[in-house]
Amino acid sequence: MMKQLYIIGFLLFFSGLCGCYEDKGNYDYTETFEITIDSLKESYTLYALVDTLRISPEVSPVNAEYDFHWCVYQTNVQGYAPKLDTIATTRELVYPMTLDPGSYQIVCMATERGTGITRIEERPLTVTTALAEGWYVLREKDGYTDLDLFSTEKGKIESIIASNNDGRNLQGEARAIEFSYNYKAWDEVNERYVNTNSIFALSKEDAIVIRTSNGKIIRDIEDLFYERPTVANFQNVCSQSSELYLINDGKGHYIYNMSSNSGRFGAALPGDYDLYPGWTYGVRQPLCFDKVSSSFVALNAMSSKVVNFNEKGAVDSVAYPKVNNLNADLLYIGPGIYPSGWALLKKRQTDTCLMYSLEVNNAYTPYNNPAKKCDTLIDDGTKGLLQADFWASSQNNNIIYFSKEHEIRSCNIDANYVEKNQRTLPSGETVTYMRHLKTSDGKVNKLAVATFDGSRYKVYLYDIQAGNLRNDPEILEGEGRVGAMIYINGMTKTTLY
Repeated sequence: MMKQLYIIGFLLFFSGLCGCYEDKGNYDYTETFEITIDSLKESYTLYALVDTLRISPEVSPVNAEYDFHWCVYQTNVQGYAPKLDTIATTRELVYPMTLDPGSYQIVCMATERGTGITRIEERPLTVTTALAEGWYVLREKDGYTDLDLFSTEKGKIESIIASNNDGRNLQGEARAIEFSYNYKAWDEVNERYVNTNSIFALSKEDAIVIRTSNGKIIRDIEDLFYERPTVANFQNVCSQSSELYLINDGKGHYIYNMSSNSGRFGAALPGDYDLYPGWTYGVRQPLCFDKVSSSFVALNAMSSKVVNFNEKGAVDSVAYPKVNNLNADLLYIGPGIYPSGWALLKKRQTDTCLMYSLEVNNAYTPYNNPAKKCDTLIDDGTKGLLQADFWASSQNNNIIYFSKEHEIRSCNIDANYVEKNQRTLPSGETVTYMRHLKTSDGKVNKLAVATFDGSRYKVYLYDIQAGNLRNDPEILEGEGRVGAMIYINGMTKTTLY
């Protein structure tokens, strides 16, 4: 642990050593002993957890012997005195940047051993984070899940969780990832819970929240809930402007951020239900599908139970598609052109499938029917959409992309469900994840397709033009199997709407 010294006392002490004083002795100095420290830059800017601060000072007189102290203290603090941390006592400074992002002063102190005279030089140090922008890939390797970041500024940074938390990672297969700009974390300086840029990472058996500033864990499965769930089967998580929602073992949990909270999820919403892992949503509540009742339902932080929809819609004269007791299984649910979503169901013990167009902002009283349209499709083996391994609906137009073995295809719903081959992947790669990832400002607009060859992953990031996948996608590569991913830029993220 670094030796901590209060900055004021420390600097006064060293300043006293090199300060002037009245000498009563009868000495004849022909030369004043003066130390100079050169070769320091005017300022330093480094990325936390990625860069290393390296300084080789040139000290004169060169024939003298010196002791060195390298220290750092934080600036721009209020309400308390900053502390001076000794980070090295060698001539050359080699310091892997583990400081939190912020503004600091780096202090170099050279003490001449014979006289005890000390020279102090300070330089501004700005520590920024490479973790705030880029593609986060949640992947599993050898039964453990971690995050790889493909940083816009610094390139690939592997194992974000383990490398910043003493080797800690998540048990089980990679399941879900989400970003929140208003997750409540404890602020030790102000002694209260404050909004914190955070990433949720879920594996099948584990759940954590980390800071995007430094990758440190805020909470894990032991204290992320007021009562730890007896069964750990984490499936999905999403962050809305005022709410956080999580599915574990088919049950819904939430945090309501508009009220004071400590960043812990409450108990599961009661009732006889079992949610599929997927959902779609608008600006607020997720729209889900319940296995038990075979019905569309919603999660709503203002409701004490899972929301059930009425068959009646907002317009009395319109006959809405049925949304309850459908005797069907969910194949896929995902976003469409805002504020709509898609759900593909297959009727049990039949060859009939149902494609629902959904209104995603209906999870409010009086809980009107969210279905805008329902098409009946017959699974006669001619429609690849109904035989797919993975689906990813477009947020730009009424197209659903899907994979079957090594082929990536598209289905244009507006053109009578016509299908088109988009890409053929290498034969040794198996698709493990697909999603249209788009930021609200439109700067990121990609179809992400992740594959696995038995040991390594590839993520193909396809640009989209008029519904078609363009050539020469950006490719991200690493070890393991991808379960989810997200793009983050400051407080902006790829969303489902």
